[in-house]
Amino acid sequence: MTKQWSLLNLTIQSKLLLMTGIVTFIALLLASGIQILYERHAFKQHTVEEIGVLAKAIANRSTAAILFNDHKVASENLAALSLHTNIDHACLYRSDGSLFAKYTRGNHAVCPPAPLATGFKFHQHVLELTQLVTIEDKHLGSIHVHANLEALTAATINHISVTVLAMLAAIILAFISAKWMQGLISKPIAHLAAVARQVTETRDYDIRAEKHAKDEIGQLVDSFNTMLATIRAGNISLRESRERFQALTESTSDWIWEVDAQGTYTYASPRVEALLGYTPEEIIGKTPFHLMLPGEARQVEKKFAAFAQAGQPFEGIENSNIHKDGRYIILESSGVPIFTETGQLRGYRGIDRDMTERKYLAKELDKHRHHLEELVRERTTQLAEQRARAEAANHAKSMFLANMSHELRTPLNAILGFSELMQQNHELPDFAQKNLKIINSSGQHLLTLINDILDMSKIEAGKMKLEQETFSLVAMTEDITDMMRHRAQEKGLELNIEQDASVPQNICGDASKLRQIFINLLSNAVKFTAMGKVSLRLSVSDRNPVEKTQTATSLQILHVEVEDTGSGIAEHDLPHLFQPFEQLASSLEQKGTGLGLTITKQFVEMMGGNINVNSTPGQGSLFVIELPVTPVSVVKPSEFTTPGTVIGLKPGQAEYRILIVEDQAENRLLLKTLLEQAGLTTSEAIDGHQAIAQFKSWHPHFIWMDQCLPGMDGKEITRHIRELPDGKSVKIAAITASAFEEEREQILASGMDDYIRKPFHSSEIFDCLHRLLDIEFIYEQTQAREPRVVAERLSVAHFKQLPEPLFNTLHQAVLMLDMEKCNDAIKQIADIDSMLADLLKYYCEKYEFQAILEPLEEKRFPD
Repeated sequence: MTKQWSLLNLTIQSKLLLMTGIVTFIALLLASGIQILYERHAFKQHTVEEIGVLAKAIANRSTAAILFNDHKVASENLAALSLHTNIDHACLYRSDGSLFAKYTRGNHAVCPPAPLATGFKFHQHVLELTQLVTIEDKHLGSIHVHANLEALTAATINHISVTVLAMLAAIILAFISAKWMQGLISKPIAHLAAVARQVTETRDYDIRAEKHAKDEIGQLVDSFNTMLATIRAGNISLRESRERFQALTESTSDWIWEVDAQGTYTYASPRVEALLGYTPEEIIGKTPFHLMLPGEARQVEKKFAAFAQAGQPFEGIENSNIHKDGRYIILESSGVPIFTETGQLRGYRGIDRDMTERKYLAKELDKHRHHLEELVRERTTQLAEQRARAEAANHAKSMFLANMSHELRTPLNAILGFSELMQQNHELPDFAQKNLKIINSSGQHLLTLINDILDMSKIEAGKMKLEQETFSLVAMTEDITDMMRHRAQEKGLELNIEQDASVPQNICGDASKLRQIFINLLSNAVKFTAMGKVSLRLSVSDRNPVEKTQTATSLQILHVEVEDTGSGIAEHDLPHLFQPFEQLASSLEQKGTGLGLTITKQFVEMMGGNINVNSTPGQGSLFVIELPVTPVSVVKPSEFTTPGTVIGLKPGQAEYRILIVEDQAENRLLLKTLLEQAGLTTSEAIDGHQAIAQFKSWHPHFIWMDQCLPGMDGKEITRHIRELPDGKSVKIAAITASAFEEEREQILASGMDDYIRKPFHSSEIFDCLHRLLDIEFIYEQTQAREPRVVAERLSVAHFKQLPEPLFNTLHQAVLMLDMEKCNDAIKQIADIDSMLADLLKYYCEKYEFQAILEPLEEKRFPD
């Protein structure tokens, strides 16, 4: 009562001042308090939603990184959180609780123990949010996000400060104005209170209090308006954030939705209308289960209830929904739980993706795949059957050719061998020598026909292979022309060879096939030329004309021309010229199989070249070949020269025992005669049992082993002998009538040391004995020709690419005649210039150091 009476007894000015101060204080306090509480609540909610969306996105993007243990990608994903200024640090954990990746803004932060569930909490001005990382309901890990609420705290303090200042100013103004401006004060205060009430009721922060004067009340009005502007700016920022989220949800092709804890839709993006035909308004208030068939609805509802009870996210749940028009739409649903501030499940937010077309396409693709697999199986079966038939036919053909080769070559071996032996008897009369020459020539012609047919068969079967070796092109050409010149002279023809200076002396390639190409073309030219001449021209050109050093090895094109002045070829016959078994009308009088040019063309194309022909009937023909070749520096001694006829053994050698294993009596006699005439001791065996017995009792140094024998074949006999005592030291050479190269590999693999094909020349027999036993023979010639070895002459240009230290090392080694140091230097040079290394090695092995020293001295002392 005392206080009431004291208030009643106050003066009106005091009452007005007191009332003005109280009203102003209460009004500002209520307005600011309500606004501050609302802003704090809105800020927290917005922060949780925004950081929750970011955490979900980072979790989805981190599944692959955790699965493949990619720390770098995980760290880069977490670094994306730097765009949110309130996030201090974030930690990514594996499912076992171990730290996988970490993001920190500025200061180092310690990651707490791995969280076990999705959620968030506020404490001490900090928001801690947790998001589980899952894939197909499998727990891979979790993300912990630590965000500060300093912005909220600062805003709250700022609002409180502004409010307190405003209230103090208002109270002071009330006291002052109550004294001498009561009427002017009450009206602005009332207006301000009215504006505050209007803003609170309408939440229209564009409203402003009218300022009547620039006094304290006017400042209060300014502060109030500034506060409204600040609140409005915060609302605009919040609205823009929501609009960005809405734009994201509306721009995606998936349907984004939100449901409460019971599964009722509380939000649906506009995309739902395109997927299911319902507007968002029609969807909100319903559950997903209303859009499914009853049976499937119960199953999906049960799954959803289980996830909701556990508060877990779900992903990739397929469900069939009924479109508004009655169609069935297959959707794939994924969602994450939403929790209240107290941690209670508020609902789920997720997306639905249309899988209808993908499922249809997958079904169609699977149907087509099964159909295609069936077609492939059928075709594979057909091809396997065809292949089996083709292989059987090829095998039968190969067996026929092998048998025919053996049956033809075996008697030819005796015919040619004995005719050669008889020709060595100079006491025979001339008519007998002439008859022997005819026999030998006919046998050679028959052998040529057999070889042509077999070569063609091997080409057709794809069994013909290229053999790469280094050889002297010059020596081979001279040897062939020497051989063909005799035939040309017999017909009164002139045989010319024109070789350009640029033609490399030595090349790498298939010498046997190139030799056969030359022989076939020259033989045809001589055969079909009645008078005049036959010319062989050789030249080269660079395949890619670029600047090269003199010692650089490069691929070149060898141009070969064979021209004759024969009868020529009619134009209508040219298309058939290279066809197998084709003989032109002009060549019917000549003998042959019609395979020579066919084989020549096949060999040229196998070697990567081409062949062309120009011909004028009555004037002659010109065959032009272009072949890629690789020049080399040094080759092994040429195999195209033979020393002559063996007439005996050089004195001072050991006595060699030679065992002949051959079931054909005439071939045994041929070999026995050849070897015994040369002074060698021989013994014979007709099958494997005799051969093994002879080896045990007689201990031969060398065995000539036929391949086709009764009982055991030559390879099996060889294997038995190799297993006997001293069986590994004896030299064994095969004699076979087979024409197939693959048999050579089988023969050598069985343990034999060499291989000779029937019919053989006597020189092949003695060359093999020389190679394997190092036997020295006496030849009919007074002096055997030296093997040809062709090498370039060294010049200053060869050493231009050598580094100075290596050049000095080589120069010093040559001056000192130090072979060991020379070889060391050559090994280093081989890494820089292999051709130069070959040349240096050749001259060092010949001890021709002067040939190396001269260009070295010329380079070092040019004057």
